[in-house]
Amino acid sequence: MSSDDKILYGVMLDRMSLSMKNGWVDKENRVYIIFTIDDVREMMHCGEQKAVKLLAELDSVNGIGLIEKKRQGLGKPNLIYVKNFVRNIEQGQVREFQNCENEEFKNNEDEQL
Repeated sequence: MSSDDKILYGVMLDRMSLSMKNGWVDKENRVYIIFTIDDVREMMHCGEQKAVKLLAELDSVNGIGLIEKKRQGLGKPNLIYVKNFVRNIEQGQVREFQNCENEEFKNNEDEQL
């Protein structure tokens, strides 16, 4: 995982809190973000090919599985579900990637307030 991948993933995690505040949840009550290739280009100061490559490296289909993209069709941008990884503290290894559930985010956010 490159440093650019890590930065982009961090930015997407940050966007999740904004999506929660705005109530951007799907029918399954999962929080999503909208982060287009143009958004990646602007954020990372890179070209279109690099932006596509960065998203692909994070994607669950072609990459390491930190994000999941859902097509909306009809020229609308993809919905992106940012996943949270769970670390096995005893073994010190990444155990699996999981979707962050909406309730978990709300509980963590409420505790911080």
